Amino acid sequence: MQQHDKEMFDKCVRAQMDKDSARAAMYANECAQIRKMAKVTLQCQLALEQAALRLETAREFGNIASMMAPVATVVKSVQGQITGVIPEVGFELAEIGEVLNGAVYDAGEAYGSDYTIPTSGQDAQKILSEANALAEHRMQQHFPDLPTGPAPTPEKVTEQGVQ
Repeated sequence: MQQHDKEMFDKCVRAQMDKDSARAAMYANECAQIRKMAKVTLQCQLALEQAALRLETAREFGNIASMMAPVATVVKSVQGQITGVIPEVGFELAEIGEVLNGAVYDAGEAYGSDYTIPTSGQDAQKILSEANALAEHRMQQHFPDLPTGPAPTPEKVTEQGVQ
């Protein structure tokens, strides 16, 4: 995605230099769409990585029911976001979410604890917020800012120097 974004950005800059504002706008719109898709993909990846870490912690320290509930909520939330971008991954995440919900329910019965949605919702929201902030930071590092003002005009070189 970075390579495709770079190509579209370069084309946008060239179109601006050629004073072809229609093409520049088209390329800028394409860059924006690429960046949106990259951001959603990165956010989902980070949220799932954090969910995997939570599962490792649950495995190591027990009390699985209370720790897996936020993971199941995160997987469901990520599944909703990614389905519009990559439907195949969304379908797989739906299946994973069903397995996790079943495991949470079974673990809750085994440990005699409840599966409470409000607590897991806050934990899941915190995980997603952290993933979104990190994704935003990484997006700013990997993609240049789109120009917002008028395009710079190329300088004309003559025998006497730059005009």
